[in-house]
Amino acid sequence: MKKSYSTFGLFSLIIVALITIFLGFLFGMDNPLPWIVLAVLAIIPYMHERKIRREYIDWSDKYMVGIELIDHDHQKLVGLLNQVVSAANFNMGDSYVRSVISEVVDYTKYHFDREEGLMRDNGYPGLEEHQVQHRSMIEQVEKFSKRIEERPNCEDDVCMEIYRFLKSWLINHITHTDKEVGKYLLSKGQH
Repeated sequence: MKKSYSTFGLFSLIIVALITIFLGFLFGMDNPLPWIVLAVLAIIPYMHERKIRREYIDWSDKYMVGIELIDHDHQKLVGLLNQVVSAANFNMGDSYVRSVISEVVDYTKYHFDREEGLMRDNGYPGLEEHQVQHRSMIEQVEKFSKRIEERPNCEDDVCMEIYRFLKSWLINHITHTDKEVGKYLLSKGQH
């Protein structure tokens, strides 16, 4: 719903700007108003792109924990989260949104199983606490998934709420908790 208003507002702004430019040029090329509006009009797509781009997660080395399997899974999860943003920003349809959210949930469970297996196999002392964090996150994501399933139309704000939760949780979890796991596993000879 918000996206419809936002799109309508942007479209209206562009129409008003074009009319202003046309009328301004009717009063002569010396009039600065149409030139200013034309410059603003030229900047709108750039600003819109920057706004959308800010929502995505750009993978960087700061998210690396040093364990290839875990880093690969984290990259995959970041890619899936970026698909959620794309689904919300570009109205890709309810079935696509639901499938992406489902894939995020499924892959997250798969990743947690693999990560916990590595911790278990190497005697990680904080395994139980780590598992509690994982279970809590999965429960929250499943609540979001149910909200999506209960609605006839998946609304963009729900997608973005899920995305913001997952982005915040994942980045915080990787940069704090998983970094410690990575250090421990590296000390045990894992790569």
